[in-house]
Amino acid sequence: MCIRDRYMNSRNTASGSIKLINSLEVKKRPLKCYFFQIISENYNILNQTEALNLVEDLGFKTLKTNRFCKNINDVFDYNKLLNEALDLKKNEIDIATGKNKTLGLIFFNPSLRTRLSSYKAAHNLGMNVIEMNFDKQGWKLEFNNNVIMNSNKAEHVKEAAQVISQYCDIIGIRSFASLKNKKIDEKETIIKSFKKYGTIPVINLESSCYHPLQALADAMTINEMVKKKNPKIILSWTPHVKPLPHAVANSFINMANRLNYDIKISNPKGYNLNENITKGIEIINDQEEAFKDADIIYAKNWSSSVSYTHLRANET
Repeated sequence: MCIRDRYMNSRNTASGSIKLINSLEVKKRPLKCYFFQIISENYNILNQTEALNLVEDLGFKTLKTNRFCKNINDVFDYNKLLNEALDLKKNEIDIATGKNKTLGLIFFNPSLRTRLSSYKAAHNLGMNVIEMNFDKQGWKLEFNNNVIMNSNKAEHVKEAAQVISQYCDIIGIRSFASLKNKKIDEKETIIKSFKKYGTIPVINLESSCYHPLQALADAMTINEMVKKKNPKIILSWTPHVKPLPHAVANSFINMANRLNYDIKISNPKGYNLNENITKGIEIINDQEEAFKDADIIYAKNWSSSVSYTHLRANET
């Protein structure tokens, strides 16, 4: 057996090495060990970023690619991420990966596909799952600092995030845009607060402005179903019974840009998305014209970015 084959299963190799008594024997093994968390009563660690900084100060190695990704644009190598996701889908997953780990799913808004797929993913990894519909099952949270909590908000996110961090190893947050105040929605207060005050990694299950997991799933579908190297993609506004947030459309655009897809947007006048996200992309108001020669049509509703109100297409 060659050396490479001996170390194919990194988890077994690492655990086997730890069990060895002879440190000189361990030293011979080509292992790289990275630390991402520290448990200590001697340090007041408020979040994972502080934990990583402390680990580095103590002389241990940490992954330099470790970062809080607010959206797809923060991912170092999106092509690599996509290929890893495709490989995971094709190959059998070792359920011991998530053994004795718990995923907390916190929903401030309804969810069907994201809820089920996240639960199934955790199950496939051997993880336990705790779900909470926070709008119905949890205390109403205060997110502002230096305020008197004498209204209907019984708990501050500082305490809630730390409590959840004690019972979970990773947390997924779903919190939609209110579509009432654009500046407030763009602050992404809820998911950023859990990242700031929690001590565990945070997954975006759809925030005010982004839905990165859906975009990754869309990228996987395009890769699997469309064999054309650079397909022509039309992101098209479509009617809905009520105006929807921009998160899905924003993340789809970011994904398409990262993968260098030929993407164009079709929407009625007055329904342009955030110009900082659509910069450099052709916007076509004539839907029939936009659909000509398209390889993929991605239909999605979104509210007006300009007025940020409940405008319908027939009102423009």
